[in-house]
Formats: sequence, structure tokens, C-alpha cells
Amino acid sequence: MHLSRYAKEVQIVVRRETVRDTMSQYLIDQIEKTPKIRLGPRTEIERVEGEGHVERVALKSLPDGACAVEEADALFVFIGTRPRSEWLPPDVRAGAMNRVASAVGEGSMVVWLVHEYLALI
Repeated sequence: MHLSRYAKEVQIVVRRETVRDTMSQYLIDQIEKTPKIRLGPRTEIERVEGEGHVERVALKSLPDGACAVEEADALFVFIGTRPRSEWLPPDVRAGAMNRVASAVGEGSMVVWLVHEYLALI
């Protein structure tokens, strides 16, 4: 919702059929009422293209494998709230509070940098 205040268009790419299983109804209602936001269900990012910065994003349709390249100025990746880190050692930002605090700090810094970047656009 925040990005839609500044961007010409926001596309939310979702691998699932719907966001209803993973998102609050309140947020779903807000997204549906915001004409600048477009949902792309059953889609994934195939690749990002550009010379030194994001210029295009290739989106792959999961049902048929078709790929469409769209112009893009930026890409924000949010891959969920539950880590899928079973394949890594068991100390991935878990356990010790200093690791959790570091992760929170790094996440906060990213949010600040996104705000700074959007202020320049």
C-alpha cells in the first residue's frame, strides 16, 4: 500500500492462486480498492533485466509457462514471514537475541533506504 502512494503502478506477483490464505482481509480489501495495484496470481519472476539498474522484469505464468517481459523501475522482494531455511545450519537468525536484533536492525535499514530512494523519484 505504501509503495502505491509513490509509484505509477505496483504489481504484486504471487505464486499462489490467491492471497486470501496468507493476507488479512483488511489488506486484501485495500488492495482491491487501489487502482494502481495489480495482482499477478500464479506468476513468478523469471529474471530481472537492465544495465546497472532494474529496467525490465520477466514474469512467468505458472499454469502455462508463458513469459512476458514488462518495463520496471524497481523491484521489492518479499518472500514471506516464515523462513524456508531447513537446508541451512540451524543458527539462521534464530536462538540468540543478538542475531534477532541484528535481523530487525537490517530490516529497518532496508525500509529506510527504500523511503530514501522513493523520495528521489
